[in-house]
This record gives sequence, structure tokens and C-alpha cells, in this order.
Amino acid sequence: MQRILRVALAAAYMSLAIAPHLAFATSLRPEVDRQDSLTENLRRDWQFPWVNSMARQSLIQQAPIASRTARDLATRGPAHACEGPFPPSLPGRLESYQGISAICEGVDRVHRIAIRSLQSQGRRYLLTVHPVTLSTQFELETCLRCQSAMRNMWRQSPYGRALENSLALGDGGHVRLNLGLTRALIPIQGSFLTADLCPSRAAFDRDAIQRIIDNSSQVPVKLGLAYSGLWLQRHVTEFQWLQQLELQGRLQIEWINHSYSHPYRRGVDASENFLLTEGVDVYREIFLAERQLIEMGGRPSVFFRFPGLVGNSSLLQRLGDYGLIALGSEAWLAKGQRPRDGSLILLHANGNEPAGWSAFDRLWRARAIPLPFRGIRELVHHQQHP
Repeated sequence: MQRILRVALAAAYMSLAIAPHLAFATSLRPEVDRQDSLTENLRRDWQFPWVNSMARQSLIQQAPIASRTARDLATRGPAHACEGPFPPSLPGRLESYQGISAICEGVDRVHRIAIRSLQSQGRRYLLTVHPVTLSTQFELETCLRCQSAMRNMWRQSPYGRALENSLALGDGGHVRLNLGLTRALIPIQGSFLTADLCPSRAAFDRDAIQRIIDNSSQVPVKLGLAYSGLWLQRHVTEFQWLQQLELQGRLQIEWINHSYSHPYRRGVDASENFLLTEGVDVYREIFLAERQLIEMGGRPSVFFRFPGLVGNSSLLQRLGDYGLIALGSEAWLAKGQRPRDGSLILLHANGNEPAGWSAFDRLWRARAIPLPFRGIRELVHHQQHP
């Protein structure tokens, strides 16, 4: 009886500790006894400072779950169906969408972190993150061998370090303005061009985007777009135009989550506004925005920008639980801030801030914009990656 109680308590502890969403457990394989286990491969490849007993206990606790799903796993398709290429987007409406936390290995023997589980046209996919390049991709769940994991199990990877740097920006329960990474974590030449797409009925700044493309010697132009779900809904044609520029190789876009509705109440103090507004469902704001983007043919990144750049440590912790890194800005051009090498530049492309584009044009003519424009993922790791 005592042994049963100890096992039950251990299982309860692990369910709280290893992942916020254990619905993903159905994709585990019964490979606890493999000598080249996923845990060992990860420790060898990324040199993670894992605690051996913790990793071993995690695998032992998952063994019963893996055994129960062995029959289902045996019916999965042949391995050749998993050799890629990975789909850049998924078709149609999603049938489910939820957050997960898992370490996975594909048939290519490359390890990645799974942060989302989703279903499209009867097939289950995972949104995975490469822990070094921070690139995301959609992969069939059946093509991955995964185990639920705690965030500290990839803490020493570039992705893990970026998450930790983001979380460290919190200041207790105090409200912070410009909350998020504002510049590169490593020395770098050039800057990071980002534009926010807050909900707006104003005309999209298409001409400004086109001028950057036409005047730039860099092809494609790397641009981070912080999208809100409501902006996507109201500007389908503009979104499709951006997609066409990507297909033509003229733009390389990193889609940054900017919440679904971007809550804002004019005249209300920041401490009670934006995502700090009473009654706002943060999970809904984050996940509905991502779902909207995917259903329109986009792919979420691991980056998030707070509405109004306002948040606190509690919101940062929520982001970390969902695998997201907060971005602020070192050079909000409409406020007269000047960029330097490594700066995150902030503009608004939703028609609400023409002063920012005027400032950009002046700085561009004066050759005061640090070039080249870098992809947002190079905030952490500046070598070129897909």
C-alpha cells in the first residue's frame, strides 16, 4: 500500500513539473530502456547540465503511458512519409490547438522542442522549435519520438537562454514599460526591423513596405511583423500581398504574436490596461492569435510583443510557459529614439503612426539605419540559418 502511495505521489509531482499540457503524452514511445535514449542524445549533442536522476525519473514515470499507447504507435505509417520537406503552412481550419512542452527527435535524428499540438484535416501536427536556430516548423506528430519536458532541460541552448533572458526582465509584480528584449544578446552588426499590426481600420502602410524593398540592396528584406488576430481578420488582402512578397523572395517575415484583440482603453493607467486589463484571458489572447495566423497560411515564431509594450513578471512567466520570448524595442522611431547596431527598431504598419515612417525615411537618407537588417532569430544566434 505504501509503495502504491509513493508511486501515486511521484506521478502527481511529475504531472505538475514536467509540462503544462500532458495531452501530448499519447505520442510517447515505449523506449525507456534504449541505450541511445532521447535524453542521452540531447545531453551529448547540446551538453545540457541535466540532473541524471531527474531525467531518469521522468522516463520511468512515462513508461506506463508509453506502454498504453504502443498499440496505437504500431499502426503508424512508414518512416519514408516523414522525410520531409516540412509543410510551410497548413491547409484549412484547425480542429484543435493547444500548448505543450516536449523534447522530440525526428527520423533525421535532429532534436527539437515541441510547443504546440494541432490538428488539421484529420492529421495531428506539432509546432516545433529548433533549440539553436529558433526556427519553427510544422511536423506530423506520428513522425516524432517525444517526451514531456521541463523548460530547464534545454536551458543551455540558445532558445533556452533567450527564454531565461526574457523571464529575467520581470520586476516582481511591478508594471514594466517596454518589457522584452530590446537588442541582440550578442554583438552584431546591423539592426532588427519590426513593424506592429495592432487592430486598425486605417489603411495598411503598403507603400512604406514597398519603398524599403525597392531601396534595399538586401534581398530578401528581413522584417519582423507583430500581428494581432483582429488585424489579420480585417486585412486579408494585405496579408495575402505580404505572402506573395515572401513567395517572390522579396521579403523574409518573422511573425511575432501581438495578442488577438490587443486590448486598450484610452485614458486608463498602464497598470490596468492592455493585457493587464481586468478580465482579459491571456491564454485566449495568445493562442487565438496564433490560430488565426495558421489558418490564414502563416507560421508562428517563438516571439511575442506585449500590446503597448506593457506587462509584468506574471505575464512574462505565462509567456515562458507557452515557449514565447518577449520583445520590446530600443528604437521606437516615432518617439525620436535612434537605432544603433543590435537595436530592435519599432514602427507601426497599421496606418496609425505616420511619424514613425517619416523618421525612418529621414534616417535612411542620412544612412543612420544600421544595416543589414537581421532576422529576429539572430537576436540570439547570428549565423545564417533557414
